[in-house]
Amino acid sequence: MGSESDEETDPFETLASWAAIIVLLWALRKYGCKYVCCCCGCFCFRCCSRRSASAEKEEKAPRAVLVEGEEVSVSFLRPKKDMLAAYTLWWGAGVFGAHHFYLDRIVHGVFAAGTLNFFFIGWVLDAFSLPYFVSKYNGETADAAPYDPGSRRLCCRLPLFYGLLLTVASISFCQFPSMLHFTGIVDLESLMAGTERNPYDMLGVEPSVKAAAAEDAYDILMRAELPQISGKPCDEKCRKRKKELGKAIKFVRGDWRHSADRRKENRRNSKKRTNVDTAWDDWADYIGLQWSTLGRTGYNAFASATEDSDDGSSTNEGNGQKQRTRSQPRDKSNHRDGDPEL
Repeated sequence: MGSESDEETDPFETLASWAAIIVLLWALRKYGCKYVCCCCGCFCFRCCSRRSASAEKEEKAPRAVLVEGEEVSVSFLRPKKDMLAAYTLWWGAGVFGAHHFYLDRIVHGVFAAGTLNFFFIGWVLDAFSLPYFVSKYNGETADAAPYDPGSRRLCCRLPLFYGLLLTVASISFCQFPSMLHFTGIVDLESLMAGTERNPYDMLGVEPSVKAAAAEDAYDILMRAELPQISGKPCDEKCRKRKKELGKAIKFVRGDWRHSADRRKENRRNSKKRTNVDTAWDDWADYIGLQWSTLGRTGYNAFASATEDSDDGSSTNEGNGQKQRTRSQPRDKSNHRDGDPEL
């Protein structure tokens, strides 16, 4: 796939840069919060102020309580659950029962995880039931028990976790068709080009070839098919080969791109597009072409398999009907021979 300019930015490098920034923020949040407040905006101030306020409260709280006449450290007591953490888990992963596992409702959480929280009906009902669940859990704990310290960390790290999850899912979505191609499961380039063989192999060029070099290879191959050079007239096989070469050069040249149409439209609207915008447009067009080709190929395979099964069943029914029609006269003749009245 040729590029229009050597200075175009690779979209994969941009995605990798964003992933590195997210990982760096996570590392600062985990290991450097003693010295730097690494959240963002008002959420940063709120998160760190809560941490300092909770630290002051823990200093004033009793370090030990009497249990059956013996002093027991509060760290051994069953901690209370925080309402904000429960609602955060309900909103972020409630369809998988994360808030139920947080409140030690293991059986309820297992059923919710296996049924998408009872097909989202339980997720809606849990929005009104969470205060009861939290108060019931905290009512079974000691009065001097501290709140679960993991609730603050959860509220600060859950958005980062979902950001990383979204990044990984996006990269997997974009790279899945290419992974199928490079593992040899499907020849995606020949399917996208509509050729019987790989278009780069047909032209004898590398996948990283420029458009001008690919057109030169195409011209050489097309001249070899001329009757004056080949010494024989162009028959059906020759015309088929020319058609295949035409499909191959259109794919390698990048005629599937929509960036040229966008540039024409932007010229009419007096808008300028940079090389970065063009690179992102071409990359998005290529990903869309890959997924549309995979979807069309899967649909055609499914349709052909369905037609084959229907043809097989109709053939078996026809054979069975013919066999029944052949056996009926034979039974009738035997009946006549065996019955003296007939």
